[in-house]
Amino acid sequence: MYVALNGNIVISGINSRIDTKNLYPFKTFEGRSFEGRGGTPYITVWDKHGKPLYVDFIPGLADNTYGVSIDTNDNVYLMSPGTRIYNKKVYYHDQTGTLMKFPPKKGKIYSTNKRILLKMDQKNYLKRDFDISNPSFGKAWVTGSEWMYGGVGWSGKNGGTCSCWNARFAMDYFNRSFAPEITRFSIAMIDSAGNLITRIGTYGNADAQGPNSKAPVGGDEVGLMYGAYLTTYTDKKLYIADPGNQKIVSVTLGYHKEERLSLKKFKIKK
Repeated sequence: MYVALNGNIVISGINSRIDTKNLYPFKTFEGRSFEGRGGTPYITVWDKHGKPLYVDFIPGLADNTYGVSIDTNDNVYLMSPGTRIYNKKVYYHDQTGTLMKFPPKKGKIYSTNKRILLKMDQKNYLKRDFDISNPSFGKAWVTGSEWMYGGVGWSGKNGGTCSCWNARFAMDYFNRSFAPEITRFSIAMIDSAGNLITRIGTYGNADAQGPNSKAPVGGDEVGLMYGAYLTTYTDKKLYIADPGNQKIVSVTLGYHKEERLSLKKFKIKK
């Protein structure tokens, strides 16, 4: 769940499609059928008064979503467990996922997994390379996204184990995404156009607690082992939960150059 600065709310949830007509006085929500929908995750957006703006924002989502956010233009950002395919090559570590940005009413995901393929003729498949791959939905095309950034997150299901091994990305007030790169022991800071700004952190054990600790790591002194769960405070702080080291790291976000101006220099018209 994420709340944009204009009050719009985005939620990624699971629809079990269980028949509850004998338990509840209202009809259960059932998302529309879509080619390649393998699981039942849905992304829905409401305004600040609770009015639905977009139901099933990205048809074709399958498996889990590892974090979701929205900006004031109703662009939705999500981290998928689908491993990025680039130039016909799957990213070397298949337990990583892909961060994506979608404008409203444009995103769709088409899968080729025959077990979950509903009604899509082979001749209508997209005639280009695949974008992501995942054991639950096979290889898939992503359409309508502004950009995709692979090699982030962690999905235990991809490796045939358990989804309790996972990760979450976060976004700040400048629409900068912070995505855990578990295999790099770092956090990628990505701007709203999908460009890598910088990386935060490096490998460090539980004793890596800064320059005066038992195990200083140098650089920004953010030592991580499994920095999987993130959140932000405006554009000033990044918090990293690192269960591998059993600690939470508070990172101050600064700039190469800062300047303060006095309001006395400006004339305010009444």
